[in-house]
Amino acid sequence: MRDVDINKLWREYEATRSVELRNQIVLYYVPLVKYIVNRILIKYNNWEYDDILNQGILGLIDAVEKYESSKGVKFETYATYRIRGEILDYLRKKDWLPRSLRKKYKILQEIIDSSSDKSDIEIASEAGVSLDEYYKLLNYGNACNILSLDEMLENGVMNISHSSDTPDRIAEDHEIRTLLEEFIDGLPEKQKLVLSLYYVEGLTYKEIAMVLGVTESRISQIHSQAIKKLKEFFYKEKLVNQVI
Repeated sequence: MRDVDINKLWREYEATRSVELRNQIVLYYVPLVKYIVNRILIKYNNWEYDDILNQGILGLIDAVEKYESSKGVKFETYATYRIRGEILDYLRKKDWLPRSLRKKYKILQEIIDSSSDKSDIEIASEAGVSLDEYYKLLNYGNACNILSLDEMLENGVMNISHSSDTPDRIAEDHEIRTLLEEFIDGLPEKQKLVLSLYYVEGLTYKEIAMVLGVTESRISQIHSQAIKKLKEFFYKEKLVNQVI
């Protein structure tokens, strides 16, 4: 399928809006969906691959149907936002973190925030959970924080709604991304390093803790501090909608 003339397919599809041609274009870009899904699953590893892939395909179909080449935005760029948006909508609607776990995680996070020198065992004991449950709660809570941040990026900073995506809006995000990069570059070195290892390199909390020689709870604390600053920056620069 990668040997097809994709430009020719696009020209014919834009002229005819043929469902058959649309499907051929979708098949051509399935590898893009798989790449995005694999990146997302680094952070949301509690989900089944096929569930996320299905949502990504739906986002791709929607992107093909709405794309306008005359806007001057590469399809891959436009489709990436649509695919991620579809997946994030799905994750949010599923409400995958049960209320009981949310309550336990809140207690756990309060303990972690109050001290940076306690061991994971000490924190788990104080929270009244087993060490195994403690690590699960860290993963659950961290994924929850990431989902909140991703929603802010997709629906606030990018200002791209599910119903009104246009290449024009995507093209306007360059200045915002520059501001964001400058902000992250100005973070304390340890916070910047944790964000880089987690989001860019794809390391887990456990792996980052081993690299830096600290506990997982300390990594969670550093990550939370960085995300909090990032959200405050979004609001300060008025880069998010008031409803978020």
